[in-house]
Amino acid sequence: MARFCNLVAIFLISVCMLDAQRMIDEVQSLSGVDQVSMEIMWADVEIRKSTDGQLHVEGKVSINQGESNDAFDLDISQSGDILVLKSDIKDRDKLPRYATIYKNGREYYFRIPPGKDFDWTMVPDSLSKENNGWTSIGIITDISLTISIPEDISLSIESTHGDVKLSDINNEMEVESIHGSIDAVFDQIDPEHAITLSSIHNHVDVSVPVNARADFELKTSLGEMFTNLDLDYGDEDVKMKNVSRKRVVGKFNGGGVDFNITSTHNNIYLRKKS
Repeated sequence: MARFCNLVAIFLISVCMLDAQRMIDEVQSLSGVDQVSMEIMWADVEIRKSTDGQLHVEGKVSINQGESNDAFDLDISQSGDILVLKSDIKDRDKLPRYATIYKNGREYYFRIPPGKDFDWTMVPDSLSKENNGWTSIGIITDISLTISIPEDISLSIESTHGDVKLSDINNEMEVESIHGSIDAVFDQIDPEHAITLSSIHNHVDVSVPVNARADFELKTSLGEMFTNLDLDYGDEDVKMKNVSRKRVVGKFNGGGVDFNITSTHNNIYLRKKS
């Protein structure tokens, strides 16, 4: 009974810490800056259009349900005409670890004592492996950033552990995500601003306006590609078409901006913006 009470206490402490978030609110001048380069670790990021000529970073940080929020590091520096923004978690291997147990659509957190390994005897029987609970071990992160940038600045993003969302921006851009998805909605496409979107382990979902002019190149190794755009593939004279391609090149509305989309291990969705 004492062990179960201790577990309940641990769980209640975790629940009470759910609202312990660190707020991010940064504004950065872009005077003399032609490009913004972002290296995003352990965070979901949404990119929006800034209307005042400055870079804005807003966000919410929760690490270990508030216990380790100070470990989040946001660094902004300028090198020549490039502004570099980096987010990371400092000394990650030294932070407290939690066992997260997933069952029936819910998550239950148990703090692992320093220097100890996770032991299922720490857990009530109702959450055990035998009762279809499964677990992950590590720190608990819930970090989201919203970054606003003027559309006359070129953009480079490398995201490692998090999703990327692009909301009605019109920049020249190169976006790469390792483990997260890329979801992009464009209200217009500048014919002078080339676009490259690439995810290794997750999907890429792109919506463009019906009047956009673009030369699309879509590539995947293990996924599939879906589109409702009327693309000109330039192969009308071919009697037999390959319908299971891993690379598709097509013009939309006669062609225009170079627009490259890659998802190595997942699907590509190319849609008309509704």
